[in-house]
Amino acid sequence: PLTLLHQGLLGEDELVKSSIMSRNNSSVNLKTKSSTSVQNMTKTSKESAKPQQTDDERKKAGKLVKEETKAEGVVGLEVYKWYLKIFGGWKTLSILVSAFVFAQCMYIGQSWWVRDWASHNITNKIFAYRESLSSAGFQAFGRVDAFLNSVAALPNRMAVAMGTEPVGPHSTFYYLAIYFLIGLAQSVLSAFKTILSFVAGLNASKKIFNLLLKKVLHAKLRFFDSTPIGRIMNRFSKDIEAVDQELTPFFEGAFYSLVTCLSTVVLITFITPQFLIVAVIVAVLYYFIGYFYLAGSRELKRLDSISRSPIYQHFSETLVGVTTIRAFGDESRFIQENLHKIDENNRPFFYLWVANRWLAMRIDLIGSLVVFGAGVFILLNIDHIDSGMAGISLTYAITFTEGALWLVRLYSNVEMNMNSVERLKEYMVVEQEPYDQPIMTPPPDWPQQGRVEMNDLSLRYAPGLPRVIKNVSFTVEPKSKVGVVGRTGAGKSTIITALFRFLDPETGHIKIDNVDISLVDLQRLRRSITIIPQDPTLFTGTVKSNLDPYDEYSDKDIFCLLYTSDAADDGES
Repeated sequence: PLTLLHQGLLGEDELVKSSIMSRNNSSVNLKTKSSTSVQNMTKTSKESAKPQQTDDERKKAGKLVKEETKAEGVVGLEVYKWYLKIFGGWKTLSILVSAFVFAQCMYIGQSWWVRDWASHNITNKIFAYRESLSSAGFQAFGRVDAFLNSVAALPNRMAVAMGTEPVGPHSTFYYLAIYFLIGLAQSVLSAFKTILSFVAGLNASKKIFNLLLKKVLHAKLRFFDSTPIGRIMNRFSKDIEAVDQELTPFFEGAFYSLVTCLSTVVLITFITPQFLIVAVIVAVLYYFIGYFYLAGSRELKRLDSISRSPIYQHFSETLVGVTTIRAFGDESRFIQENLHKIDENNRPFFYLWVANRWLAMRIDLIGSLVVFGAGVFILLNIDHIDSGMAGISLTYAITFTEGALWLVRLYSNVEMNMNSVERLKEYMVVEQEPYDQPIMTPPPDWPQQGRVEMNDLSLRYAPGLPRVIKNVSFTVEPKSKVGVVGRTGAGKSTIITALFRFLDPETGHIKIDNVDISLVDLQRLRRSITIIPQDPTLFTGTVKSNLDPYDEYSDKDIFCLLYTSDAADDGES
């Protein structure tokens, strides 16, 4: 593959290139690794001496928007524990596991009961057929009669050999009624486990969405400066969709396939104990195939997730600047860039399906080994197994292949969708504003006068950045109109954000009517101060909902205020 890559016969796909290069690097011997590492160290030391490298590192360190990162390796156990806690804890999980196990036992019980029913029915039919031959005058065929006698006595001889007494004949209604009750119990258990798992999954998704929304809305302003809106939208759209619609069905299907495969192996081993040797070999083979498939598909899913955020980001930026784009006639460049980002996102999706086909072929090959093993051991024990037991063994051996395929495939989907849970959990540790931590409660009519005092105020946007405002002190008396002037970046807007406590002071304090705003609840503080933004913004709704979002005033008061303001403007003009 490395030769084909150098000849350019494998295309320009970066995923293919990185995969082949990583395989080639892992196959070199220790001597080559040592020499290469020495060369790399020498090259790195030379490059580090260049001033250009230092400048690049400095630019990267001072970059406001960081590159979106992805986790490596297996999804951590703490992610599963976190989701299990939201899902309902060990209690809900225990109930679901019990329902799955009992439903599978009922399913196997149906086949067992049909086998028992068929064995008794065959015995009765043999006796009836013999009586019909006797009444028709075929007594001369003594060999036929002797053969029928031996076949009819076969179940009794097998029962004696197995140490059980033969059961007396029952009516068809008896067997049909028991079969109906077993099927009814299985249907009730299956419906119960499905309803419980989906209800618990939807509740968990709702809780995660509410937690995510709360964390994002209460995040500090720095988070929105360093995180593109496309990444946030990706969490609220695709990642929530995966938890809401895909995780629970895949988890239910994977666990059902696991129970089916385990019960099949136990059943076949019970009928033919020698099959346990084949079961161990098959389990080892399935483990290695699942391990290699998960190692690739998990990373491809992560690449698919992080390559989707630039699409949202680019499209939202295009919509915001669509007027400027049209004014410069630059639509084609933005269209091509959008198509390029979509292609980058489609690459891991395509390789996911390639890996899926790789898995299906190998699962089928190993599954045929299960059917072969079950058939061989039935033939070796044909003198000790009746036809009903052999039929059950072969039937479940055939279904084992499909069950094992879906087990590996669905579990891999569970792991890939747990990547979305992992990405959502990352936002649970976003630095939050100090909500619900009031130290003092100001008077109900605060602020009444509007006196603003800043004393030795210093502010910075992040711990690693320089101060924007340095030791500023001034006082604004009530009913005063003050203009703040200065060059770009002098800190004019920063003072306004400090009044709303978007930034906490590093030194000094801010007082409004002799009340330190750092001691006031954020919600109370921001409701008590009004700001007219430079860019007018209206939210969806009525004029009243925009002017009075908390529904604190009547329509008469709002109309009176608007009329007074309009009259004052006319008087000034």
